[in-house]
Order: sequence, then structure tokens, then C-alpha cells
Amino acid sequence: NVVAAPVPNWSANWFTPLDAFVKDANKTPSDWGADDFVSGTTQHLKNAKGEIFAGLKHNGTAVINADDAHAPLWRALAGAHQFLEFGLDTHADVSGTWHPSGGRSHGGIPGGYGLQLDVTAPQGMFSADLQVPGIHNARNALAAAAAASVLNVPLDKIKAGLERFSGVAGRLQRKAARHGAMLIDDTYN
Repeated sequence: NVVAAPVPNWSANWFTPLDAFVKDANKTPSDWGADDFVSGTTQHLKNAKGEIFAGLKHNGTAVINADDAHAPLWRALAGAHQFLEFGLDTHADVSGTWHPSGGRSHGGIPGGYGLQLDVTAPQGMFSADLQVPGIHNARNALAAAAAASVLNVPLDKIKAGLERFSGVAGRLQRKAARHGAMLIDDTYN
């Protein structure tokens, strides 16, 4: 069981995760409270996202984004638990580099939209051709690789899973348009 934060602080009373990770402390609109608009504080959010580590079983592993400015806080909240870090910009247990790629054609839509992610994990290295663009998707893929690594998923399975992911409906999805054009559907909001 890998649990990704954010998870409400009361959830640790309902279940005990074996492994948990926090990808970042970025706020979504639903995370904003009235006090945020007045004071600009996000400390409660940073702490809340790290509370998942308090519920880890004694042999659980905390998976932490080493690139996030709040990684030291989450390391502290992990306490005596093992932790594995991932990062694109910071040396970490699972690290990666990325660059836009020519991509492969998908569903009649020409390539040139994805990215290549080169991953170094405790088990070895691999390169994955992702069907999604941007550094945010590179970070998401690296987070997924780190979580899978904690669960001892073989690297070839991690690579295959990352390469199969084509995005979420309405989030930067490629659609074939007339006359060979490509439409980018980003209507998730």
C-alpha cells in the first residue's frame, strides 16, 4: 500500500499505510483557506501533507520529493522510518533527467509531443519515452517510479507503465483535428 499525500490528518486513524509519499506542497484551489488569502500562510498545508508519515507502520517507507523546498520538514516528520527520495534537480535515491522528445505517433496523431525521462534508481537505470509533455509530468513520472521502486517493482515493468500512460482526460490531451492539425485539450478546469 503506497499512499500519496495530501491525505486529511484524521485518515491515519482509519488506516495504517505501509509506505507513503508526498510529491509536493503546491496548493490546489481546494487547498486554500480563508486565512491564506489574508496572511499568505501555507504552513498548515505543509504540515498536513507530511502527517501521512506519522501513520506509517514501523517498517514503512516515506517517499519524499528531494526537489521540494519542504523536503527537510518531511524528512523530520518521517522520524525513524526509512525514506527514499526522488528528484530531477537534486541528487536523490531515484533521480532523473528529462528532455522533450520526438515522441511516437499515437492514435493517428503525430509524435513530437512527449518527453524522454532517464531514470537512475537503486535497482539500475532505464529510459522511458513518455506520451505526456512538460517538466511537471517528468516529476510525476519520477514520483511514480520512486513509489514503484519502494514496492520492488522490476524496472522493465516501471518503464512499461510509464510509457503506457497517455494522460488524464482534459489535461493536455492530444486530439486529431482537421487537415492533420493537432488540438490540445486542456479543459480540466
